[in-house]
Amino acid sequence: MNKVKIGIIIVVITIILVGTIILISNYDKIKENKFDVEIITDIEGQAQDGNGLESYGWSKSGPFYIDKQEYALGEKVFVNVEGISGNDKGQITFLQPFNDTHKKLYLTIPFDGMKKTNFNYFFMPNLDASKEICSTDDLVGIWEVRFIGTEYANINFEIINELSPHFGGTFDPKC
Repeated sequence: MNKVKIGIIIVVITIILVGTIILISNYDKIKENKFDVEIITDIEGQAQDGNGLESYGWSKSGPFYIDKQEYALGEKVFVNVEGISGNDKGQITFLQPFNDTHKKLYLTIPFDGMKKTNFNYFFMPNLDASKEICSTDDLVGIWEVRFIGTEYANINFEIINELSPHFGGTFDPKC
């Protein structure tokens, strides 16, 4: 009985040590990459270390970042907000394609720089009968991100008609 307990303890300690070594080695790689990032000056003129999101393909408008310019069905859209000015208050709106000339509101995220200057958010565009999003045709196309209440430029991204290999669900019609 004691040999079994000792064996289990050795296995657990080994797993912890290997996990720690992997984390430390990956942390060093991330840390090394951060030194290559240029210094970004924020709105108030104070220099701060950039997080390098643009160099990884993120789209940027002021303090707002979207992680990709093209998504497959079933992928999450990541939003990163860094250094909102205390004067910035409004809404991030995601507009889905409706037809060739119009877009339809999909999601609104409020923000207030007086309450929070940095935050992250993600969502996965999905079918929803209550929003009359019945098939993948309602999701595929050029989406627009607007920053209501600010002067920041819009960001566009596209959802393509391919299923993400990492998505384990389906997009069966809802309506």
